[in-house]
Amino acid sequence: MLKPFTKKKPPCGGFLQMLYLVMESMQSTPRPFGQEAHPSIFVNKKLQTSLFVFSIIAVLCISGMLITRFWPNSYAANPIQSTPENLLSTEAASELPVIIPAEVPTNTPQVVTPVPAPTQSPLKPETLQTYNRKVMVMIYDPQIPSQGNKKLSESLNWSDPKALPDKMGTWFKNITNGRINFIVNPSVLDISADPMPEKIDGFRYTANDLYNCAKTDSGCHSPDGVDYLKLLNKYQICEKYNNNEFDELWIMGPPYMGLWESHLVGPKGFWYNSTPQLTGSNCNKMLPIMGYSYKSGIENMIHDIGHRTESSLIQIYGGFAKFNDKHWFTPFNMYYSNKRNAAGAVGMPYFGCGSVHNPANTDTEYIYNSTNIVKSACKGAIYFPDLAKMDTLAQNITCTAWGCTELGYYEYWFKNMPQSVGKDENGAAKDWWRYLADPILTEYDSRTTRLSSKTDGNPDYIFDPNY
Repeated sequence: MLKPFTKKKPPCGGFLQMLYLVMESMQSTPRPFGQEAHPSIFVNKKLQTSLFVFSIIAVLCISGMLITRFWPNSYAANPIQSTPENLLSTEAASELPVIIPAEVPTNTPQVVTPVPAPTQSPLKPETLQTYNRKVMVMIYDPQIPSQGNKKLSESLNWSDPKALPDKMGTWFKNITNGRINFIVNPSVLDISADPMPEKIDGFRYTANDLYNCAKTDSGCHSPDGVDYLKLLNKYQICEKYNNNEFDELWIMGPPYMGLWESHLVGPKGFWYNSTPQLTGSNCNKMLPIMGYSYKSGIENMIHDIGHRTESSLIQIYGGFAKFNDKHWFTPFNMYYSNKRNAAGAVGMPYFGCGSVHNPANTDTEYIYNSTNIVKSACKGAIYFPDLAKMDTLAQNITCTAWGCTELGYYEYWFKNMPQSVGKDENGAAKDWWRYLADPILTEYDSRTTRLSSKTDGNPDYIFDPNY
């Protein structure tokens, strides 16, 4: 802070006093000490010269005083920027203590701390999550004595069950740009040398009987369903799952092994294209189990994942129903709508992407190469819940939108699912791949988003088999 101006004797006072004496002497004659001045005027030339010199000195002194009084900063030893203290009035500043800045050696450089530039919010922008799913694979591909002990898959010229899991994992990784990663455990649990797992009624095929049934689709046992609890207990699957060794189980089996396409075992399970096994297992959380047939390629496996995804979205949004009731305007129904299940629905401006069985432009299941023309908003579904964007992108389509192949349709169907950050007005994630990936996340979110209050694990939507 600058030293404030104070009222005290000016530094040029001596010169002014001398100037006064000179002027006085110019108006009188010299007189002895103590004698009164004579009234006549006497001018001494030496005194004139002295008067001139002292006048100049006096002007300089007065000018310096005025500059110091009215422009004090110009004489500060260390000029500084204006601060609230500097802006005080002279009267207020005179009451402040005098603070003399410490001298800074001229040979010492002063360090100036740069002022950081304004930055953005420290919060990182939200990004779409990546889901890494550790997969345990169980394979049952028995040797067939009647076929020279060839594997069942080899005997009937089916796909190699050991190769399919990696192929499907690669397919999902590619179409989701690495956001859905099914990481297959290389330590496959191969139970092919063991007797075939029991059915729910205790029946068990021999290898030759299984071969004949699978080859001719005749002479097969009913009921067909496998006993999941016995299968899991025998191989201590729940114990490994509880120890976080994997996130889901994929069972590669033949037709008539009695596997559900997708199934949940353990507490809090819900409809997963099959009724959940809520009790009786040693699993301390719900275990997703996929039942894949190696009779064909990855198309059937992807098809099964599609049904699992539909089931998860049913859990979140309360299910699909006939499209003339209140459920039509739920987000899943808009996506699911197609010519088969929504034709004639009141107030529907266009179809969505379709279902796993039915593209938007066909009323017949499993037809993925139909050239029927319908208006679809599938290309805009990825921007949900921006309905205006969906309206803008709605267009007439045929099967050429996905290349008129089954695998092309599945890619089209998964890729156009909503994929945005955050939650919609119902509290559900706007990124539906979250529900494709993890049924535990689905169940968690459904506690606040499900439109139905039913919690018994059974489907609570209206299903018409004629749809």
